[in-house]
Amino acid sequence: RHQIMLRDRKGFVRVAVEEGVDGGIVPVYHFGNSRVLDFGPQALSSLSRSMRAALGFLHGTWYLPLPRPRPIFMVVGQPIPVPRVPWDDPKYEEVINEVHKRVCDALQKLYDNHKTEYGWADRPL
Repeated sequence: RHQIMLRDRKGFVRVAVEEGVDGGIVPVYHFGNSRVLDFGPQALSSLSRSMRAALGFLHGTWYLPLPRPRPIFMVVGQPIPVPRVPWDDPKYEEVINEVHKRVCDALQKLYDNHKTEYGWADRPL
């Protein structure tokens, strides 16, 4: 199973809404990046997540921090329009939540549309 830690992270949307982004937010997903490095030892992964600190180390080739040579495929979606809204506007939070939902939905759609093509058909996002 692949995870994107995005559901509770809206800071990038806040910046885009406050500053106004002409081209919008462009959803992008990379297939294969999770095969380049591993985190270990696995026994520390849940403790690391709960403490929000890395207690292990990233390793790849020969258990060194050298990335494994693996293909990485990038898929790019359509830009998501972002309206400019000041932080003191009453609709600010509503706009943030709407744009964030659209970004999450677009990433899920990108993944679902291309997962079979790049060998991830058996891995849900």
